[in-house]
Amino acid sequence: MVVMAVEVGDAATWGSTLVALLVAVTAWLQGRKAKADQEEQARVQREAIDLAHRQTEAGERRAFAVEQMLGQLIATHGLRPSAPPQPRPSSVEWMLERRGKHVYLLRNVGNDTATGVRVDPSGMPSIASNLPEDAIVRPGESLDFLMAASLATPLPREICVSWNLGGDPVAVPVPN
Repeated sequence: MVVMAVEVGDAATWGSTLVALLVAVTAWLQGRKAKADQEEQARVQREAIDLAHRQTEAGERRAFAVEQMLGQLIATHGLRPSAPPQPRPSSVEWMLERRGKHVYLLRNVGNDTATGVRVDPSGMPSIASNLPEDAIVRPGESLDFLMAASLATPLPREICVSWNLGGDPVAVPVPN
């Protein structure tokens, strides 16, 4: 009978092999779980997309039904549909607001977007920064800049604003 002696190196080899096998099995199980979770997530996402499509179609059907009912109601009462409101002519108008001691807001109070907006720096006090240069200002939006009087140059009474398609620069009064 042959007796084999177990040496320390053999035990370490078998132990590390067992640990490696355990890690591999754990990784394989986690991979399967992740794949199952991913498939479930894809299924739920497909259901959500399908539901969104159905809701969109239902909304379109409701809107069409309302239009038909409105048409029938108008026809029943012999009314003519009113003309759609006439759009206002496009315009860009400016207003300068004071925010704080030295900060000013140049606001587009018109109903059209102004592009290439520029504040003329001539006639400005020496302490003026962040003046608009080739800016885009949508209706209701504003641009802020800094303007402060000094002993040498007081605040101007108005600033000149120009923009693309605006023609000549427009004088905007500076608030006190």
